[in-house]
Amino acid sequence: MRNTVITLLCILSLGMLRAEARSFYVALNGSNSSSGSITAPWRTIAYATSSSSGVTAGDTIHVRAGNYPESVYPAVSGTLNNPIVVKNYLNESVNMNPGRFRFDSGINNWVIKGFSIMYSSSSGITVTGTHTGRIFVMNCTVSKHKENGFYLGNGFGGVGVYDCDVQYNGEWGGVQQSTEGTGIVMYGNSGTLWARRNLIANNWAKGVSHASAGTFNGDSTVFDSNLVINNFESGLDFRAGDSYIRYNYFSRNGVRDPEPGEWGDKGLSCAGNSGNLIAYNVVKSSGSWELDPRGSYSKYYNNTFIKDNYYNVVPGSPYSATIIFWDGNPPGNEFKNNIIMNLCSQPYHSQVVLAELWGRYDEQLWRNNLYWSPNSTAPSPYNRPFRLQGHSAGTYQTLAQVQANFPDQEIGSINAAPNFVSYADSNFHLAWGSPAIDAGTYVGFPYNGNAPDCGRFEYSSGNRPPWITPVLLDYIMDEDSYLGEVIEPFDPNRPAGSGWIWELEGLDLSGAGAPGAEVEGPMTLSLLPTQANEELLALVFPQEWSSANLAQARLSLHPADPQAAGPTVLITEP
Repeated sequence: MRNTVITLLCILSLGMLRAEARSFYVALNGSNSSSGSITAPWRTIAYATSSSSGVTAGDTIHVRAGNYPESVYPAVSGTLNNPIVVKNYLNESVNMNPGRFRFDSGINNWVIKGFSIMYSSSSGITVTGTHTGRIFVMNCTVSKHKENGFYLGNGFGGVGVYDCDVQYNGEWGGVQQSTEGTGIVMYGNSGTLWARRNLIANNWAKGVSHASAGTFNGDSTVFDSNLVINNFESGLDFRAGDSYIRYNYFSRNGVRDPEPGEWGDKGLSCAGNSGNLIAYNVVKSSGSWELDPRGSYSKYYNNTFIKDNYYNVVPGSPYSATIIFWDGNPPGNEFKNNIIMNLCSQPYHSQVVLAELWGRYDEQLWRNNLYWSPNSTAPSPYNRPFRLQGHSAGTYQTLAQVQANFPDQEIGSINAAPNFVSYADSNFHLAWGSPAIDAGTYVGFPYNGNAPDCGRFEYSSGNRPPWITPVLLDYIMDEDSYLGEVIEPFDPNRPAGSGWIWELEGLDLSGAGAPGAEVEGPMTLSLLPTQANEELLALVFPQEWSSANLAQARLSLHPADPQAAGPTVLITEP
């Protein structure tokens, strides 16, 4: 499992933990007939989470070091602002080998922290049934289960997965299983997923997936800052709407998949959904194509898509491109400020965009993308970067031809090598002089220089533009709101004696002249209930920080560059 080092500030909601919250303990030398105190601990996690233990909302169960081979079915619930927490005691090593958790109908508001949960004969974490949700799994290893890492079944509510290692699921005794094996799988009429800062890798099916056809009610899902690497099939198959997929890194997903009809699998698929923001991701080196945008009216902004893997596990693939549109793909997606590359040299596999029917390309909006496909060995016209099947001007076209044939759809894009800092080292920041610098169009995010750049990373040099009113970035009130951690800044490069400039999801908190907005030590932020469209937070300071006996200060939020280097934020216990 990994230490929690994040660049996101957690928010403390106004709801207060109940005063009578208690601590209980589980240890290998305990007894389930004991009181559960630190000197008389219980023996099993299963008992501690049962209705017999007397644990209630707001309580914390501390588990001492050791291996607990248990299947745990929690039978009581916390509340929105008073979850029940079960965690490893003082960072001691707690294993459940074999082990799993299962949350059934009506059980909700739990936090699981700091466990290694492995080798069960089913899935590591199961959340299923009506009114089951707000289950948060943090800083855990959930790996090597016979079925899936996380199984989120029909009717589940919100589930949060933070800072977890989710690997090698779908194997048993080192052998791949035939039916399951996804890191996080969602079935049926699924709920909302919040997944941040996880390593989701080497699973024997998909990395993360809505597993059945149709559109899911997973609105407001946030899939943020995850590493999704080398899963046997696709990296992320997503079917919900009005969600955020951002700051993720997808690489080498689907390169081993031997299914003949697919010829490898993709990095990212957004199907059966609408209104999503897919921004600031890197998607590269997948088995087939990097992006399959089967949904509608979503926004693909400032991503870097790189096809550089030629799939040859099953020969004869008829389709190989960076982005592919099938005949039935819906309309209305926007593609702006992306870098879209295909570095494959094999004939007929070097296209940046492939539309099975040219009209599917015509139904999207393309602005200020950078395309690059330099290596095709096919004869002209088959070496051209766009394949728009059945178009009257020819199926294979150059960017100039596409811009002439689709003047209302393809505007402002360029064909050029992006000039990364180091492609060989997967450093996709832009080097000085890159044609992607200032080549983008304004999409609502702050930028450096004269205009936004293309691709995942904004060039770090140049002048930041002035503040823009109204506020342009949204703060999402979500599952972090009740946790109540203290935030403590750490920046080894900070000049001595200088204060901090706080940023929250790209929003600068130092403006408006608020007293104490620049601070030297830990502080807590709390969300204020405000009227619609107001962009206000409260800064809450300990009394000793203010000679004026300040309790809190209200200030407006202004946009800050989400790529700007700021202090690392360490999450510590309150």
